[in-house]
Amino acid sequence: MALLFVSTFPPFECGIATYTKYLVDELIENGEKIIVFTERSQNYSGKNLEVKNVYDRNGNFAPNILKAVEELPELPETIHFQHAPDLFPDNAAFISLLKSLSERNIPIAVTLHTVYDDEKNKQFYSEILKYAHIVVHNDICRKILGNHDKVSVIFHGTLLMRKNPDREELRRSIGFSDQDVVFLFAGFIHLQKNLHTAVRAFRQLHSKNRSLKLIVAGRPGGNRWYNKLYLGLCKILGFGSEIKWDIAFIENKKLEEYMQASDIVLLPYWQKYASASGIFHLTIGAGKPFICSDSAKFDEIKKIIDDIPVFVPAMSVNKWKSSMELLAENTETRKKAEQKIISYAEQTSWKNAAKMHQTFYKTIKEGEN
Repeated sequence: MALLFVSTFPPFECGIATYTKYLVDELIENGEKIIVFTERSQNYSGKNLEVKNVYDRNGNFAPNILKAVEELPELPETIHFQHAPDLFPDNAAFISLLKSLSERNIPIAVTLHTVYDDEKNKQFYSEILKYAHIVVHNDICRKILGNHDKVSVIFHGTLLMRKNPDREELRRSIGFSDQDVVFLFAGFIHLQKNLHTAVRAFRQLHSKNRSLKLIVAGRPGGNRWYNKLYLGLCKILGFGSEIKWDIAFIENKKLEEYMQASDIVLLPYWQKYASASGIFHLTIGAGKPFICSDSAKFDEIKKIIDDIPVFVPAMSVNKWKSSMELLAENTETRKKAEQKIISYAEQTSWKNAAKMHQTFYKTIKEGEN
């Protein structure tokens, strides 16, 4: 029997699609057979992976997914949904789907990539727990859901990157020299990513130190007009300072190159809800020092790096400027941060994340028997 994932999947441009691809690849490496039901993707059939374009989030996703499950040659071993509010926007339809699937005695898991701490959403999570087990990425998310025996914490996996031996040439190809200190902001661009605060801080620093550079790599979220307008504002705020703007969906290979070429990664997000960050885990997988906001998104590593001022109030330009200046000028501080980050990256590798998932699948399957 196969494990069935219901999730976005490459080539769909989405952080959860990338997450699912990394996890699925590692599970296949461990001998699992995987089926992925997805949307806006391409049908694919290989040795241990089958991808089916089954549903549309804005359509009747529940009956379409249910029908596709019933058409499988055999029932899946487990069904694992990767959930975020925009992936399955109709809560009632999602709960109805879980109920129908549970009546077929199939173990069901739902990974909540975003957890909100309000009564309406807590009620939604309670409904999910009637029919499925829930996976979250950190203890803050689990605390919101309460001490429930059907809630498990499995960390977001980390891609371990080897250091590029041609880093100097890579930096030159991007337009920077070995003497430059390069900051990187990467990912979808929208107001809650708080890029404007980091850009304002960088502009002030760059006016005094021309060897400081900034890469902004990503595209406006959903290509929506208001996110494009926000990007335009950020460009105006950064005018006169040396910023490389690569405004596109950044493929994994290019993103890894930007990680390798940079010195410090900036994660100024001001989202207050609990979730994990794929860009953050790419950052630690590259062993890169980072500066991030004091958002719950980054709480998982606060105990490990508690003696370096890398957790900054999201909206304070002065404090961002201060931390950016410290890490840019103090190579010893950066090396100290690197050592701690690399250790955490190894703990949270995709290999270890996949093993935890396999143990989890075995546990919920035994619970159904």
